[in-house]
Amino acid sequence: MRILNGLKKTITTRPVVKALAITVLAVICCSRSGIYAAQEQPKADIPADYVVNAATQGEAENGLYNRFFLKDDIQEIRITIAEENLKYLFENAADKVSVLADKVRIGDETVMYTGLKTKGDYTLAHGVSDNHSNRYSFTINFGKYVKKSNFGVKQNFFGLRKLSLNNFFFDKSMLKELTAYYLIDRMRLPVSQYGLARLYINDRYWGVYFMVEAFDHSILEQYYDTTRDRLGSFLTKPVGTDLEYNDIVRDPGLLWGHDEETYEDIEDDVPMVLETLRKLNNLSRGVDFDGNTLNVNSQEYIGLLGQVIDTDEVLRYFAVHSFLVQTDNMFTVQHNYGLYCDPQGRLVVIPWDYDLSYGTYFPSTAENTANYDVDIMYSMYESWQDYNNTEYSAGVYSQFPLFNVIFQNKELMDRYHTYMLDCAKIASLGGTTSDRRFFEPAGIYSMITNLSEKLIESASLKNAPGASYMNRINQPSDVKKAIPNIEKIIARRAVGVYSQLSGEGGWVSGTDCDLFAVGNGARPMGKKSGLLTAVDEATGIFTTASYKNGAPVLGVGVAHSGTDVFNGIAGSYEKTIEEDITGEIAKIFSEKYGREYLPDPDEEAEYKVRSTVYLMEDRGNAVSGYRVAIPLGEGFEKGEDILVAYALGEDDGLSRLDYTKDGNIVFFDTERLGTFILAVKKIPKPDDDKPEGDMKIGWKDTLFVGGIAVTVFLLFMGGFIIAGKIRKKAGKDKQENTED
Repeated sequence: MRILNGLKKTITTRPVVKALAITVLAVICCSRSGIYAAQEQPKADIPADYVVNAATQGEAENGLYNRFFLKDDIQEIRITIAEENLKYLFENAADKVSVLADKVRIGDETVMYTGLKTKGDYTLAHGVSDNHSNRYSFTINFGKYVKKSNFGVKQNFFGLRKLSLNNFFFDKSMLKELTAYYLIDRMRLPVSQYGLARLYINDRYWGVYFMVEAFDHSILEQYYDTTRDRLGSFLTKPVGTDLEYNDIVRDPGLLWGHDEETYEDIEDDVPMVLETLRKLNNLSRGVDFDGNTLNVNSQEYIGLLGQVIDTDEVLRYFAVHSFLVQTDNMFTVQHNYGLYCDPQGRLVVIPWDYDLSYGTYFPSTAENTANYDVDIMYSMYESWQDYNNTEYSAGVYSQFPLFNVIFQNKELMDRYHTYMLDCAKIASLGGTTSDRRFFEPAGIYSMITNLSEKLIESASLKNAPGASYMNRINQPSDVKKAIPNIEKIIARRAVGVYSQLSGEGGWVSGTDCDLFAVGNGARPMGKKSGLLTAVDEATGIFTTASYKNGAPVLGVGVAHSGTDVFNGIAGSYEKTIEEDITGEIAKIFSEKYGREYLPDPDEEAEYKVRSTVYLMEDRGNAVSGYRVAIPLGEGFEKGEDILVAYALGEDDGLSRLDYTKDGNIVFFDTERLGTFILAVKKIPKPDDDKPEGDMKIGWKDTLFVGGIAVTVFLLFMGGFIIAGKIRKKAGKDKQENTED
């Protein structure tokens, strides 16, 4: 028992020896429970006359299976399996044995005779050692037993070959991976299909799972919109390597985790990959492919780099990865990512395994996660006490060539920072990304809000005996506490990234955000004095002020024009607002079109004034005025909307505010927080400047326009006929003259 407890402590506090400890721990646990005793293999008999259902077959590149990964609901998965097979699976869970399941139903579609196995490393080992629940993570392999060799075709599920079900071992919120994949997907990286699911095994409820497309070529078939035979075979999950060439040459098996089945699939491409890694390592050391000294900030360097990696894809990967503060990665433990090599010998990184996102690997506090340095991929510290002193290690990237080739080049790091800002916009702040897509503020918050009621309902269902949530998680009480806190950490991380890269804002406060409640994080701790920034997750609004012995806690209420709340606060000022904004429009209209602006009382709804009241309060001890930032919509960012901003005082009424803007974010300074009104109005165009699609034509107009068209047509045809007669007569006269 002493050895067992020592190994558990080692795994927790020394991540660099984690993999070895997990292996030894699993062996000890399995030996203690008698799992390695000789047992008869379960039966895997499939009727000889079984015919694969063509209706549920498909090609991955067509994405037919995407519809089963719900984004605004929770899927239902039902597995039917012989009880003896299920018993064998659980008794041999540590060995990840595969057993035959009679059928799997996902939503309204069913597939017969699939493979089912446990999955995981650390979580599986501890799931076995704790020995109180069979709620493991699973993989469903649709073609494990129904193969081309025995049934004429390898079975799949609308093109999906394998499906993983993750059990939230480290995630009380059940949302860490879902929100991470949401961001990865919108950053246009090769990503698995994903969603949430309620799992039933033999009609017994197994709880909520994260359902995700297993690590497979199907991910790339959709990403590149191509068939499997046109892709390179090399797709692996490296383990225990930082991709230094000399280490790989000594032990190439590190590239595929020494998995023999994987090696059989990739063997032909291994020489090409080794050559790519040699070139990559050369560039990381500042020399070209032949060993000649190279300026790492030259276009030649960038050109050579593009021959060995998909530069833009790798940049996006590291930007998202850093934003998510997922430090259980290729830097700390050298795992949890995929590596693909295309037929041209270029490397692509596949995002994988984000259940320890948002600084919950060490673990961290919310405040340190929010402010985690955008250029740091890992910390040298190995305990959260050191990690949370905010003195981060700068990181030594020379031993990590895949990132070092980016880190040492200024142009590439500028693009990397741009992509990190894109992450902040997609996650919380809204705005137009570098590839010209606009996202509304509070994007992930809105996604969580749409799902939270259904998630809590699913987590409230009673799990079957022996299928309780692992790692001392208690549902649904834990998810109810976790949801507000994961919403907070995502918004605070977005502002933390924006603050570092834009210079706006201060140190993002996180004393009101509990990562312990989210899962595997630390309790709230942080600064109470200095220049601090508070964030409202529901709107993306953030405020900055100086504090002394009292950290900020920002509260924001929002009411739009036309609502009772708005009318009660600002209804009496609507005429003033209308006059002010009309005056601003008139100035712009005159400058832009050189004519007078005449307000139209019957103008279309999109051109009417839209006003919003913001009620803000701060329960911290601020000792200065505030810098307020409010993210707005696309029209404001593009300059299509004019904005007027006001402070509403109890005594002095409405007063105009001067503001500045950065993209879709409006900034203004104020002595105190209180009630603010922002009014926007789309700048109208004169009738002769509007595109034809903007014209509204009624039935009378249609008759009038149609009449004109008919008249013109008749006149044209009449002229054409008369002209023809004239030409005919002229020809006849000419002929008669010739005959004479």
